[in-house]
Amino acid sequence: MHHIGMLLLSYAALVAQISQREGIAVGGVSPDFLALVLLAAAFWLNGTSAVAWAALSGLLADCLASTQPGIRMLIATLLVAGVQTCIGPEWRKSGFVQVLLGFALVCALLTGTEVAHLLLAHQPIVFPKIWSPLVSTALYTSALAIGLRTVWKTASRIVPVRSTEPRPTTTGRWDALSR
Repeated sequence: MHHIGMLLLSYAALVAQISQREGIAVGGVSPDFLALVLLAAAFWLNGTSAVAWAALSGLLADCLASTQPGIRMLIATLLVAGVQTCIGPEWRKSGFVQVLLGFALVCALLTGTEVAHLLLAHQPIVFPKIWSPLVSTALYTSALAIGLRTVWKTASRIVPVRSTEPRPTTTGRWDALSR
């Protein structure tokens, strides 16, 4: 069920990145919708599924960029693999951790991608020059992620989401009659 949700989120983020990014810009700052897929993968999924969806998110972003492909995919994969390795599943469910770490992940993704592109183009890296737009984009994206998380939590309280996993019986076997 999580993979269907991630597929829908990836599709919606891709469409929004292509068509709506400049339309909802505030003060010249636009959100990075595909970074939302990275955040969902980091906090909603576990293990290799999270890393695979982060890689897909990075690949989609690389396909939209006019620079060398694979950079954002690599950075997204490494960031989510780090989150999956270093932070336990119970901590990843915490709203406080999701807000703080989510902002840090988006900042790291955007900064790493920009620095890699500058290095590959043999241009100087001037952090004060690149930092302000990247942090603004990360803040906008994080605010959007917080809003979407709030809407999801509210909607799941109104319409309970049922688990698709069958419940075990006392004998340890799956019994369709016990449902």
